[in-house]
Amino acid sequence: MRKMLGFLFGLLVSLWLGVSLAVAQSGYPQPTDTYINDFAHLLNTSDAANITKLLSELKRQRGIEATVVTLNSIHDYPTGDETIEAFATHLFNTWGIGDNADHKGVLILVAVRDRKVRIELGTGYESQYNDEMQQIINEHMLPAFKQGDYSRGLYQGTRAIIATLTGVWPPDERPVQSSDGGSSVPVVEVSSRQQSDNRMGIFLFGAFVVIVGYLILAHIFGWPIGNSRSDDDDNHHSWSSRSSSSHSSSSSSNSSFGGGRSSGGGASGSW
Repeated sequence: MRKMLGFLFGLLVSLWLGVSLAVAQSGYPQPTDTYINDFAHLLNTSDAANITKLLSELKRQRGIEATVVTLNSIHDYPTGDETIEAFATHLFNTWGIGDNADHKGVLILVAVRDRKVRIELGTGYESQYNDEMQQIINEHMLPAFKQGDYSRGLYQGTRAIIATLTGVWPPDERPVQSSDGGSSVPVVEVSSRQQSDNRMGIFLFGAFVVIVGYLILAHIFGWPIGNSRSDDDDNHHSWSSRSSSSHSSSSSSNSSFGGGRSSGGGASGSW
């Protein structure tokens, strides 16, 4: 009887330890998006769209996978992590942020009730980047956070991170404040856009004139207007089929992370 009780007690302890371990491992939030997981609802619609655009371009052009995560508190999750540094490293590795070949992933984490921010870097980045991430937090994020403008701080911090990692500042899509307190689009950007539209209009008008002129001359002199050979049609259809197949294959890729790892590199700040 005593052996049976001892066996049952050991079994219960083993089950309790197993459940506790499983809860700790699954206690981190699950990602809902590749680029933004705003669980604390800190981002406004405009900044969220701009950050998504910046991070998607970063991944497409440079192969760097980065994501923004906002939480109310790290202590809302049963992970056992006592610091934002530990939470960020474990969350990074649980999600697998970044490519599993070069491990150049980035996690931008804000715990608003804890008044903590963390930029976690994958193992593909040398330790020299830690100081640069600290400078970004101090100069581009904390001033806005101290004013309660978390959305602006995250947007500015994201741009600064991209500039540091790529050597090129992305364009600032955020409207500037006008003197009367409203917002306005920077004059330089509007002027550039207008010039681009004007050039496009001139190009389209010129193309229209050339096409109409050719059709008139073709009608007068009997020039060929199209090519109706069946072998060309077959080649066209074959190419279209391959293009469609390729597009279908690329569009079927999912938005999950690439399996990157972090060993705790990065920087932290508080306000």
